[in-house]
Amino acid sequence: MTAALHARDLSLALGARHILEGVDLAVDPGQRIGLVGPNGVGKSTLLRIVAGQLQPDRGVVTLAPANGNVGYLPQEPERADETVREHLERRTGVAAASAALDATTAAMAAGDPEAGDAYSDALDRWLALGAADFDSRIAEVWADLGLPERLLDERLPVLSGGEAARVGLAALFLARFDVFLLDEPTNDLDLDTLRALEDFLDDWPGIVVAVSHDRSFLDRVTDELLALDGRGGADWVRGGVAAWLAAHQAAAPSAQTVRTAAAVATAKPAAVVAASPSTLRRRMGEAERALAAASKQRDVLINELGDALDHREMHALGERLSVTQAAVDAAEETWLALAAEAEAAGIEL
Repeated sequence: MTAALHARDLSLALGARHILEGVDLAVDPGQRIGLVGPNGVGKSTLLRIVAGQLQPDRGVVTLAPANGNVGYLPQEPERADETVREHLERRTGVAAASAALDATTAAMAAGDPEAGDAYSDALDRWLALGAADFDSRIAEVWADLGLPERLLDERLPVLSGGEAARVGLAALFLARFDVFLLDEPTNDLDLDTLRALEDFLDDWPGIVVAVSHDRSFLDRVTDELLALDGRGGADWVRGGVAAWLAAHQAAAPSAQTVRTAAAVATAKPAAVVAASPSTLRRRMGEAERALAAASKQRDVLINELGDALDHREMHALGERLSVTQAAVDAAEETWLALAAEAEAAGIEL
């Protein structure tokens, strides 16, 4: 079975910051979509909403048919305290489907008159997710990825980064989903494993929505790009990653251009400069350190925001991020004003 994915009017605000505002996404079977945009604009957040892991403030995500299956590969490999085999069964939906089939079978054996339809639905889902030949397919995927059989009985927390990444990829290969949502799937993959992932996606008939900093991966496995603009909106981009980068760089002035424009706008005549050269240099050094510290804190909060699961925690982090961004902006303005003052006074920095 193949399914179409439709997301309409998705909106999410974290504190005063609008991560998504009225974003639409309509994807038909066979389409491959890449999500692009600067760090922190909401790419992972959008994937989590579509995967059903995060509730938006507004908007709806639907599948057609409604019983389609969505698989989500998170950016960080899972480290739940379970064996690799248990992880594979859970991530592919086989564990839940098997439990449902066992429950409805028991209900039928107990004479429940309403269990027949539930059993039929459970059996259909169990078969659709590939539970019938799951063990044999594990053996094939394990051989393709060069993983040792003993790993199946290891617990996730003891795996290396590379092993955990390949186990996540194995879950992807074993899944019988209609939609794959991939968040940085190339992390910790060696070249051979990366090629195996690309080949798998080439032959797969369903929907792919991927986030990746690997330009060559996006160029190979996606057909269209949806660019998040950092203000809550999103636009379709034709022409691949190169076209998006060109448009993004053309729209965003360089840091030097911004500083030069600000210096011209705020420059003062030399006669009114009261601070000495040594004082200006000291103040600029302080402003640079403040800017670096605020920027570092902002990046930490952005990473925490990407890992947050609880909606209230995300709102709290959003509030802190807004305050921290204001501190970044204030430190940069201070530095620019001091730079303009020094330039007007003819002071070399």
